[in-house]
Amino acid sequence: MAASFPASYDALTNPTAGSLLTSPSHADQHINANDIVEAIEQRVGLSGSSFPGSPSSGQFFWHTTRRLEYFYDGTRWLTTVLYEIPMGIELALQPFAASTTSNRVMVPHAGVYDLWLEGFQASFYVVTGGTALGASHKWVCVLSKQPASIGLATVNIDSGASATFRNSGQIAIGALVGTTNFTFDVLTTKTGTPGNLHFWPTIRYRMVG
Repeated sequence: MAASFPASYDALTNPTAGSLLTSPSHADQHINANDIVEAIEQRVGLSGSSFPGSPSSGQFFWHTTRRLEYFYDGTRWLTTVLYEIPMGIELALQPFAASTTSNRVMVPHAGVYDLWLEGFQASFYVVTGGTALGASHKWVCVLSKQPASIGLATVNIDSGASATFRNSGQIAIGALVGTTNFTFDVLTTKTGTPGNLHFWPTIRYRMVG
């Protein structure tokens, strides 16, 4: 039988004192044991102070200097840990009544390590008193990296109930920050006369090796 690990656990047959070399197959036992050991090595990964050359997709690596575990996604080394950073309020107090740069935070490890942005998510609350949310009465909140001024993700608040805490859900990004960008900004743009806005965003990322 072929080994199943790591897709599933194996149920290997152990020989007894009187077993023949063909029952269970002696060759199959060595083949299965070798396959399982190699699969364990692949999952445990290598270690060292510099990343190995010619990695294969799914390979793991423990960086001894950084004390971080990485996996190779087929293109780059990324930390197995998925980090999250909440974005602080910028200048204006909530709730926001007009278009503004609502949130800003420093890029972690700016200028040192690049980051792979996994996603953007926000909880929000539209205060009652404005016009019902719609195409002409809305808030549009755009996450950008600075100083490149490149948009990364957008939350459109143009429907649904006011006076209710809601969440955008995870918005996939899938992009590098670049080591020459130093802040994340959210530009919150008001169209029409929706109610004032409370907005609490977070960014999810992995460090790049």
